[in-house]
Amino acid sequence: MSLRERARDLLGAGVDRRDVEQRVAGLEQAVSACVRHEPVASAPEVAAAREVLERAGRRLALSLDHTVVAVAGATGSGKSSLFNALCRAEVAKPGLRRPTTTETSAAVWPARGGVGGVGGAGGVGGAGGVDPDPGPLLDWIGAARRHQVAGGDHTDLAGTVLLDLPDHDSTHVEHHDEVDRLSRLVDVFVWVVDPQKYADAALHDRYLAPLRRHAGRSVVVLNQVDRLPPDQVEVVLADLRRLLAVGGLGEAVVLPASATRGDGLEPLAEEIARRTAEREAARGRLLADLVDAGDRLERVVGTVPAGELSLTQRETVVDACSAAAGVPTVVAAARTSARRRGRVATGWPITSWIAGLRPDPLRRLHLDRGPRSGDLVTAARTSLPPPGAVERAHVERAVRDAVEARCGDLPEVWRTAARAAASPVPEDLADALDQAVAGADLGLERPRAWMRGVRVLQWLLLATGLVGAIWLLLNAFATFLVVPLPDLALGGRVGTVPVPTLLLAVGVLGGVLLALLTRWLVSVSAARSARRIDRVLRERVAEVAQLQVLGPLDGVCRDQVTAYEGVHGT
Repeated sequence: MSLRERARDLLGAGVDRRDVEQRVAGLEQAVSACVRHEPVASAPEVAAAREVLERAGRRLALSLDHTVVAVAGATGSGKSSLFNALCRAEVAKPGLRRPTTTETSAAVWPARGGVGGVGGAGGVGGAGGVDPDPGPLLDWIGAARRHQVAGGDHTDLAGTVLLDLPDHDSTHVEHHDEVDRLSRLVDVFVWVVDPQKYADAALHDRYLAPLRRHAGRSVVVLNQVDRLPPDQVEVVLADLRRLLAVGGLGEAVVLPASATRGDGLEPLAEEIARRTAEREAARGRLLADLVDAGDRLERVVGTVPAGELSLTQRETVVDACSAAAGVPTVVAAARTSARRRGRVATGWPITSWIAGLRPDPLRRLHLDRGPRSGDLVTAARTSLPPPGAVERAHVERAVRDAVEARCGDLPEVWRTAARAAASPVPEDLADALDQAVAGADLGLERPRAWMRGVRVLQWLLLATGLVGAIWLLLNAFATFLVVPLPDLALGGRVGTVPVPTLLLAVGVLGGVLLALLTRWLVSVSAARSARRIDRVLRERVAEVAQLQVLGPLDGVCRDQVTAYEGVHGT
C-alpha cells in the first residue's frame, strides 16, 4: 500500500484528509523527480523531504490510536518528577547526578479500542473493545524503559504514550542526538522549563524555534513555580509567553506547575487528555511535517517551472553540431561528386571516360561507390577531420545558451544538472556525429532517369559516328586499292554531303552539343542533390543532438517541472 493510500485510509476527519493526500502525493512526486539528478539529489532539503516521507509512512503504518507525548527539558528543570507525577509511579528515576535522565522512558495508557488504525506487527486497532498494541510504536520510537499504566486518577489519558526524554542540555553528545531524533517522531511536545532557565537560548534556538509549525501541538510548562514569590509567577509566565511569541510559538499553551507540590498537574493532564482524545495530534504532526518539507524543498525546486526552447534555439544547436560533424564539407563534396557523376553519365562517352578517371571527392571521405556493385556504400567511419577548437567552441556555446534559455530562472543545482546532462563527452559526441554522417543515405548511387536517357542517346550518337567513320575508312581503303565500288557502297549523298560523312558529323557533333546542353541541367541537379543531402545529414545530426544534448536537457527540465508541480501542488 502506498503512502498516499495509507493517508487516505487512516487519517480522520479532523485533519483534511484530501489535503494530506495531496501533500503526500506531491512530495513523493517532487522527491522522485529530484533524486534522478545530481547535484539536486544531494541537496539537504531533498534528503529532509525523503526522511519526512519515510517517517510519515512508518507512522501511518503504526497505531494512530495512541498519541505520543514527549516531556523534554533541561537538567534540573524537574521534568522527570513531573513525568512521574503524571504517571503516579516512579517510572523515571530523578536524582542528584547530572544529567539525571540518560535514556528515554515510556509510560503507556491503554487505548479504548481502535478506530481503524493499524497497530503494526503487534496487533490491529479496531472496534469491539480491542486495544491496539503500542509495542511496534514503542519499538519505532526506541523507548528503552516502558511502563504500562493500569489506571489511576488520570484515566482520561487513555491512548497516551508519555515519554521522558534525556536532558537536552546534557554534556553527552548521544543525549543531544536522542532528543533531536525523538523531536522528529513525537506528536505532542511538553517542554518543561524552570524559573532560572526559561529564557535559555539553547532551548529556544535549537529546539523550540524549529517547531514553529508545531506550536499548536506544544505545551510549555513553567515548573518549580513554588520557588517564585506568588506575585512573580504571572510576571515570569508573561515573559515566557513573550519569548515564545517572538520565536513563532505564540499558539503554544503555557501552564504553571510544581511537581513537588502537585500544582498544575490536573490542568496539564487535562490538556494532554484533550489532545489524545481528539486523536488528531499524530495526524496534525504529519500534516505540519509535510508542509514544512514542501516549503524547504521549494528552495531547491524553484519558484517557476523550466522554460521551453524555441524552434530557432533548437536549430542553433543542430547547426553547431552540423558544423562539428563536417556537414558543409560533405555537402560540398557531394555537390562536386554529383556534378562529376552527372557529366560522366550525360557527356560524350569518350570524354566522359576520361572524366571518370578523376578521383571522386566522396572517395576521400570514405563515402564512395563500392568497387563491385557500383552502389554507394558507407564506411564504419568517415575520413572527415575531427571537430576543431572553433567547432567545439560553437557547440559548447550553443549548449550553454540552450541551458540558459530553459534553466536561467532555476536554482543553481538544476542549472548544474542541466549543464552536465546536456554536455556530452566531446569525443563521444564527435564519434556519434561521424557515425551519423557515415550512415546517411546520400542517394547518389544511381543516375537520374533523364540522365540514363541521355546516356542511351549519347551511345546512339557515338554508334552513328562510328558507323560513319568506318564507312569512310572502307571507302578510302577501296579507293587506295583502286577497287571500283557500286553507288550503294559509296552511300550516296544528302545534298552535297556524302552520307558517311554526315553520319560521322552527326555522331560527333551531336554528342558534343548534347553534352554541352546537359551540362547546365547536371549543375542544377547537383545543386538540388546537395540541398537534399544537406537536409538528410542535418536530420541525422539532429537525431544525435536530440539523443546527446537536447534529449538529456529535456529530461532534466521535465523532472524539474514535475518537482515544481509536486511542491506547488502541496
